[in-house]
Amino acid sequence: MKNILILLVIASSIWSCSNDDNNDNSPVIIPQEAILGKWSLLAREPDGIEGCEFATKVTFFENNQYYYYLSYGDDFSDCEVFEINGDWEYLGQNQFKLIFNDQTRVVVIEIYDDYERFKLYSLDDPDTIEFYVRGS
Repeated sequence: MKNILILLVIASSIWSCSNDDNNDNSPVIIPQEAILGKWSLLAREPDGIEGCEFATKVTFFENNQYYYYLSYGDDFSDCEVFEINGDWEYLGQNQFKLIFNDQTRVVVIEIYDDYERFKLYSLDDPDTIEFYVRGS
């Protein structure tokens, strides 16, 4: 009985000393607001990016539309460009639905605390991750 009482005292002291997540100073990220703006492709895992892909950008607008500018090719003087205008919807739990040309793709976008970077991966292909940075 004495051992049980000691365990209860220890357990209650651990719980009372734990951090209250509601009182920390880290900002609360609201993904559907934090995603707004222009983002540039910075990196991709595991294959990396090269050549014209460095010009790839995506812009998310407040009206739930987005513009994706995909640039590809090895020769900077002869880049191929593919442009997509579509709609986006926040589904919760960092999942976004991207709709374009009668196609729908659900992706996970994790926005970092500084609102300046995010990583994106498709639920169809979670092994390929793209990293974006805010701006130009």
